[in-house]
Amino acid sequence: MKTLITSVLLIITLFSLANLSHANPHLDTFGRLPFVKDIQLSPDGKHIAYLREVNHEYIVVVQSLVNPKQQPRTLKISDNRMRDINWVGDKKLLFTSSGTLYSGGDFETFTLYRTGIMDIDDGSVVWPFDSAKFKYNVSGPKLESKMSKDTSHIIMSYYYRLGADATSSEQKRTARKERKLMNAVFKINIEDGSRDRVFSKSDIMDFTVDDQGDIVMYKKYDKRSDTSMNMYLVPNTNDYEALYIKEGEELSLFDYSVIKLSPNRKAIYYYGLKDDDIGVLLEGRIEGNKVVESKIISENQIYDLDYILVDYNTTELIGYDVERDYNEASFFDVTHAQAYADLVATFPDAEVNINSSNRENTKFVASITGDQNPEEYFLYDTQEGSLAFLGSGFPLPQDAQLQKVRRHTYKASDDLPLFAYLTLPKANEAKKHKLIVLVHGGPASRDSKIFSWERQFFAAMGYAVFQPNFRGSEGFGRAFKEAGYGEWGKRMQSDIDEGVDSLIAAGIVDPKHVCIVGASYGGYAAMYAATAKPDMYQCAVSFGGISELSNIFYHEEQQKNTISYWTNSIGERSALEELKKHSPLFMATEKTSPILLLHGSEDTVVPSFQSDKMHKRLIELGHKDTQYIEIEGEDHWMSSGNSRRIYLENAIRFIEKNI
Repeated sequence: MKTLITSVLLIITLFSLANLSHANPHLDTFGRLPFVKDIQLSPDGKHIAYLREVNHEYIVVVQSLVNPKQQPRTLKISDNRMRDINWVGDKKLLFTSSGTLYSGGDFETFTLYRTGIMDIDDGSVVWPFDSAKFKYNVSGPKLESKMSKDTSHIIMSYYYRLGADATSSEQKRTARKERKLMNAVFKINIEDGSRDRVFSKSDIMDFTVDDQGDIVMYKKYDKRSDTSMNMYLVPNTNDYEALYIKEGEELSLFDYSVIKLSPNRKAIYYYGLKDDDIGVLLEGRIEGNKVVESKIISENQIYDLDYILVDYNTTELIGYDVERDYNEASFFDVTHAQAYADLVATFPDAEVNINSSNRENTKFVASITGDQNPEEYFLYDTQEGSLAFLGSGFPLPQDAQLQKVRRHTYKASDDLPLFAYLTLPKANEAKKHKLIVLVHGGPASRDSKIFSWERQFFAAMGYAVFQPNFRGSEGFGRAFKEAGYGEWGKRMQSDIDEGVDSLIAAGIVDPKHVCIVGASYGGYAAMYAATAKPDMYQCAVSFGGISELSNIFYHEEQQKNTISYWTNSIGERSALEELKKHSPLFMATEKTSPILLLHGSEDTVVPSFQSDKMHKRLIELGHKDTQYIEIEGEDHWMSSGNSRRIYLENAIRFIEKNI
């Protein structure tokens, strides 16, 4: 392990930072999309690709690392938003974009994801799924294998409805009768975008595909018995058999979530629970069609396995991540493990993520994020021993200073141990601070110490920022997450309140100057706090929040989504009085604290009428200080830089007025 010396290889300045207002430099710094995002290295190590913010949206940019005089190649697809990129060849870049579509038949707006392949030499794009049967699919296709030994093809999975491309009246009548959803695997030619369907079934959910492109496993669902089983491709045959697991003397269907199989198919890696609580990575040996001698191979005790790590070019399993204060990686192979150790030694107080590598795994692009690292990117050449700075998501003015984030532990009134993150402003650190309670969404999500533009903006404006990981948050075991089931407006909310009480008792914050802010579930929590405890919270700011719980079930059905998650999280949809009792829309009174409501007009997760109805109710109650801002064209995630600025600018003005 060694500490690396940083040099500047390439600061990405393709387009100038535009029109800084200087009226509020913190707005200029944080009220925007990251300047660059998701920098990735091509397999031959000669190019980088990344998402670049231009005019409040992302474009795809490809730059040469070997010829600095070569003009960058850029890509923007009409009004679609660029979401992610992935190299699938030395000159081929897979990308996903999204757009919205209003369906008159459904009276709903849907977010549609589309995937294309860009040639970096001429900028041309091919669309592998540009046909009628995929036209109205909501989600995008999934990359299953890069097939590193076949430089012309990749494997992707996608779904379609039988008859979706029907043309004759008879075909359409038959299709309407069957309405059968097919899940399929396709071999995609990355040169021309042509596809060959290699596998399809109507009763399957997941595929496991190896580097050769073979479907070595899929999950089959049986409606009659309401059970699922993993179907395993027996080596040296074309036959799939149901996979079983032997635990002690018991033999049962193997219904775990499969992650990968070893290249020789003799070992299986899957997700399970330690002590029926903590999510872990397990390895089992396969004998025939049985999994035997399973063992835990991840070393996490308190926190769940967050995600697995795969080789960028082969998609083979190489490690796993566990999120503590930061994501911490463990690699199985020496090459990645050594590179990661070198980077962690260089950035000991930040989260290190290896985003991509060249084919030989001698060059790595890493992202560094933390309370002192605003989403920075570096190129590490292990042969040269060099570390070169590529760019930052949030370039800071010369005199700017990010504030330190620390843990704050406390206990709920039922003695459940909880912790939060507390960020104090730079000035007057000894006095009692004005407080912003910043509540995460989900609620099956969590806060950590990685860089947060919201947290740092509010701290820069002179406020203490408190981010509680209340029960129901993800990453702390099954019991902790399920402790939040049915607790909207109850224990999840009191966990937030009691965290604020602990800060007041410690003399850290001024109880007369507290505002609560959040988006999505956090927006719900903010509205709930303003209606249930106006004496504790002098104001609230909600972006894309839920004001009426019962409606979320109807909306999810209209979006063609399952409602099982919401039934677990919120409660039974039939319990209307209970849902109404904990809905801010029906809780609001004349005593409710001032609430600022913001919402994207094209939010397909939480429709904007949730905020509109809340605003109208507050106006009916005589609240002249309430405000509602609907941001035209914005979605649920503040995907436009302009929306982030509108949000922060109006939020800070509202907060300063009320606390």
